[in-house]
Amino acid sequence: MRAIDPERNTVMLGTALDMEDMGCIVEDINWISVPEPQETLDAKVRIRYRSKDVPARIEPLGPGRCHVLFAEKVKAVTPGQSAVFYDGDKVLGGGIIVLHGKEKE
Repeated sequence: MRAIDPERNTVMLGTALDMEDMGCIVEDINWISVPEPQETLDAKVRIRYRSKDVPARIEPLGPGRCHVLFAEKVKAVTPGQSAVFYDGDKVLGGGIIVLHGKEKE
């Protein structure tokens, strides 16, 4: 929904629901404590420093690139942010979000 409200001096470009995504594409991944997976991997993913870890399925898309499918909707998944993959307290690796959305590129 798009709207302009001159009385409040605001422009609405969408709703809070429009900010939620179920997945993203991550590139430039550095795998720290495990070799780069060749098959789907389940892990916890954090997309912001103070955000909670979210269960996700990581699907390899080629060297240094993957599709992350979150188990629940995540707000404000933004290209340029880091995505870090965890197994408990152990950092598996991480990369940069290049595309957000529900579909694979």
